[in-house]
Amino acid sequence: MLAGYTLRHPDTTFPVFAFRLHQFVSRGKTVYASLEKGDASYVTTSGQQYVPGDRDRVLMPLAFCRNCGQEYHTVTRVKDAESGDTLFQSREFTDTHPQGKAQVGFLYPDAPGVWPDDSRDRITDLPEDWVETKDGTLQVKRTHRDRLPELVHVDGTGKKVKDGVRFFYLRSPFTFCLHCGTTYSGRQKSDYGKLATLAAGGRSTATTVLSLATLDSLRR
Repeated sequence: MLAGYTLRHPDTTFPVFAFRLHQFVSRGKTVYASLEKGDASYVTTSGQQYVPGDRDRVLMPLAFCRNCGQEYHTVTRVKDAESGDTLFQSREFTDTHPQGKAQVGFLYPDAPGVWPDDSRDRITDLPEDWVETKDGTLQVKRTHRDRLPELVHVDGTGKKVKDGVRFFYLRSPFTFCLHCGTTYSGRQKSDYGKLATLAAGGRSTATTVLSLATLDSLRR
């Protein structure tokens, strides 16, 4: 590209190939990750159902908190009609109307000390409209108890088991981030303004990020 730009047309003296660099920049792709801890998790931007060569490890799309960047697996929660098992299945972030009795939600990969097994131990960190004072005691409203983060153990296939990897399941709409504590009003039904996928940014955003990263690198 630089060689084409340096070469001048003999009649006009303009560059033979006058390019705009941002035309060669595109937005990111959705990130997919397996249901494992930290470095053990397989991460890719190639959309596929399983980890290559391993059908016992499903890949789930990731969405990220717009405030702190914490990742969440976007899933649907279903009950297997034959076995009765609870299954977490892959869901694209924009798919908010699943078929049947499937429930839209998110899996938060548990980190030690970030969130307690019993959410009532951090009741003051719950959204204000979730709690009330009754008989001098702060407690979770009955209407919101089924929306508390639920500790679940999940295996590599997405099935809820007794001794799997620890996650917290949150129903949609996304109400608060378990990592940074950012809360949202119950009136905000759309999750788009709360979470974002890597593919959500456009060309201009990608160009800005690359430019800032380049300047930062040059400064160092």
